[in-house]
Amino acid sequence: MDWYTKKKIIGLILHYLYNDQAFNKQGEFLIFSKDFKNYKDISSNFNTAVDEWIKDEGFSYPSIKRFIGSDNQIIIIKNKKQSSSNTILYIIPAIIILILFFVLKKKPTKTINKQNKEIKTKSKKQDIAYENAMKNSELAGKLNSILLGTIRIQLNLTVDGLDFISKKKDPLKTLPKDNFVYGYLYGFADYSYQTSGKISDEQSWLIGSLAFFTMIFGPDLGAKICMNSEKLLNTNKEFNDGVKSGSNDARDWKNKKGITGLSDYINNL
Repeated sequence: MDWYTKKKIIGLILHYLYNDQAFNKQGEFLIFSKDFKNYKDISSNFNTAVDEWIKDEGFSYPSIKRFIGSDNQIIIIKNKKQSSSNTILYIIPAIIILILFFVLKKKPTKTINKQNKEIKTKSKKQDIAYENAMKNSELAGKLNSILLGTIRIQLNLTVDGLDFISKKKDPLKTLPKDNFVYGYLYGFADYSYQTSGKISDEQSWLIGSLAFFTMIFGPDLGAKICMNSEKLLNTNKEFNDGVKSGSNDARDWKNKKGITGLSDYINNL
């Protein structure tokens, strides 16, 4: 029987802040995937890889796990274990993105030696993918900090944004939650990633965009926007108008021109 390969992508976000709740020092997991509707359908290899990652990094097992599947519904997963480690990993802005790629294969009858060789090769590839994901996450974090600073400057030009800044609050909290805004942010980030020369491949883009939207809207809504972006690009005019505006502003920003696409939209609501 021939071997076949089918790639499944599962995203995981470790976060310490959720909506308006207090800082959770033990952390929470948000797991999401377009390839699975139910969490129980995910291979046990995923949980094994996550457990090993937690052990290697030396931080506590998160107190809460949530899952967003292909149906876009959020469910809470009961934890079967809690870590006894007292070491807490503090992250600014308190987010780690871990993209895990699993190769599911149907195994034919082979010699034991050949099977062992295949297992070692697969393990080595997964190690390389993990290392690359961590490097890409660091690069994305640096660029996202710059992009968010640029978005905050635009929000200075809005009534609510200026009010928040005067009260020493983050003006990102004033962003409307509508498809034009989601599209604008998508277009602004996408153009910046593509022209950065560092976040242009699919995996790096996914890591960067997930972190970007999570830092603005939190883990649940941030993941949903990313997962729905392809559908919105194909079906939603408001989202596409936002993408065009965001891309144009990103290009002008890169060319050191003033940008007001987002603030103009908000002020005209």
